Amino acid sequence: MNQQRPPLFVRIRNYAHRDPRGYAVRAGLVGGLFLGAFTGLFWAFFLRVLGDSAVWALPFGAASGALFGIFMALVIVRSLPSTPLPAGTDRAGMREARRLVRGGVPGTDPLVNQIARHQAEAVLRQQYWPKTMATVFGLGLATNLWAVTGSTTALGFWGNVVGLVVFPLMLFVAMPLTARSRRRARAFLTASEEDPGPRPDA
Repeated sequence: MNQQRPPLFVRIRNYAHRDPRGYAVRAGLVGGLFLGAFTGLFWAFFLRVLGDSAVWALPFGAASGALFGIFMALVIVRSLPSTPLPAGTDRAGMREARRLVRGGVPGTDPLVNQIARHQAEAVLRQQYWPKTMATVFGLGLATNLWAVTGSTTALGFWGNVVGLVVFPLMLFVAMPLTARSRRRARAFLTASEEDPGPRPDA
């Protein structure tokens, strides 16, 4: 009798642990193609509306997509935990594990706790340089704020407006949320080490 296949997300995660480089390349390729296509089409449409030539929009989209794909691949490789998800992982267990990590306290189900440890390790393995990121985003915000007051072309002005939206979001929303997620993940791992509980196969 054929056994029921595990859910798609479990198969993808298992593949990521069996071949992290291959998974990162494929995920980076998909993400890069999506972002590159979106960026190229957005600027092509925007330039056509302004009556300018949209010839350079496609090379710009391709370059931005390639850079994003490489960055995404590197992030994925570095963020994969050293151990795979435990056997028996399902969507309900993943949701409950995320809730435990957000709360910073292990639960009573040893399997869910193991999944939650896996998720917490993944959060902490992600690259995070708060001082460097705050400096870069702060400089980007200041540069765009200064440039938007003296921009004489419609393209430059709207490009700076986009920067005034993106950089504050990264600086005042994304970074605090990331820092909070890391604090919660660290608190959960500390609590689980103090009281590891029984193993799911015990």
